[in-house]
Amino acid sequence: MPKSKGTKRKQQGNWSAADHAERSEHKEKKNRQDARRHERTALLTHDTFDKRQQLRVKLHFTKTSRKMEQLKERLMQWDPVAEAELQRKEEEEEKKQLLLLQDQEQGKKKKWVRPGPETWKLKGAARPAHLVYDFDTRYQCPHQKAHDDYRTKQSRLQNLLQTPMAKQERAASVLRDYLSTLMQCGHLQVEMGGNNNNPIPYWQECMTLERLHSVQWTTAPRDILQWYMDQGNYQQAEQFLDQHPPSDDVWWVFSTAWLAVELQRSPHARMVSAIRNNPFGAYYLAFYETFDQVFEYQEELQEADDIPQSSLEEAIEYCSSVGKMWKSNGADRILQRLILGTLLQEPKDDDSKSELTWRDLEWKKRLSKIEKVYEKQRNNDSDDNTAEGPDISMYAEMFRTSMDMLEQAGTIPKIPL
Repeated sequence: MPKSKGTKRKQQGNWSAADHAERSEHKEKKNRQDARRHERTALLTHDTFDKRQQLRVKLHFTKTSRKMEQLKERLMQWDPVAEAELQRKEEEEEKKQLLLLQDQEQGKKKKWVRPGPETWKLKGAARPAHLVYDFDTRYQCPHQKAHDDYRTKQSRLQNLLQTPMAKQERAASVLRDYLSTLMQCGHLQVEMGGNNNNPIPYWQECMTLERLHSVQWTTAPRDILQWYMDQGNYQQAEQFLDQHPPSDDVWWVFSTAWLAVELQRSPHARMVSAIRNNPFGAYYLAFYETFDQVFEYQEELQEADDIPQSSLEEAIEYCSSVGKMWKSNGADRILQRLILGTLLQEPKDDDSKSELTWRDLEWKKRLSKIEKVYEKQRNNDSDDNTAEGPDISMYAEMFRTSMDMLEQAGTIPKIPL
């Protein structure tokens, strides 16, 4: 293998400073070229993980927006007759698919059947006279018929986005799908981020439609309130609470109490109201470290599609999501002082509206009642093949274990039955 020029000079002993400077300059030039090449590669690379994820979210938002527009147009021009015909065709198609699957499972092959005369399309001289000649008494002008059909259709159209719908299962199903797409668009706006992406209009439209049709199918008020709080816009969150009627929802009540602490607006009364609304959530937030150490599988409740059926589910879902937020401004310590101050007092039977009592903090009977209702419901649904929901008995046992740990450690006194 031939030796390089520099190696020969070095072996001959005549490696000079000029040669060293030339070699150094060559290395620096190569390094500059490599750095420029890496920079150009980084600028022209479009398939990084963040960019791919961002493109996926945008694509999903585009598809969801198109579906939302289709459902919106359908609801604005709701035709009961056309929807009934569409439903009939869908049911027939489902029956055909079901029969086809049954035949495939049994190993049968579908036989070809010759179409009957009812499917024939006559052309030319074979057509009846009333379809060809206008002097026939049975002749009907196709243009006049289309006009009459259009007028009849316009007379029965309904705008379900502005008028309450009647008791129609089909309309309710389409409206539910439309509200679902609105909620998805709002959440995708949050995921995309940026100043130009705002989920509030989508969620506010959900609230407007739910108020119009007297239904409660989405969590739009909760999401709007939580988004304001995540953005640090506490004044806007307070205005949103003042503009809407109070609710018994756990997210609504406890978020109101947290905002009262953050903005220093009579937190005592809001805290008392939150504790009475859901003592499970109050204990979880006041002693968050202990409960967070015991509880597992909270994501099953957060990702569940069904609405929580008990106050325990609502409390776990809320506390596992925003429990750390309560520690940021000391709201958990205020809640803890209220609970301990009430438990260390003598039990009272008065029904004071401004002060807590032992009865407000009682949890064992409520937990046992939730377990009995869940067991009864599970026994009734044992024969069904539907997918099972979250195991409430498991979460109830976790809550009972957390409370036993607090009582054994002497953090809280035992509550008499």
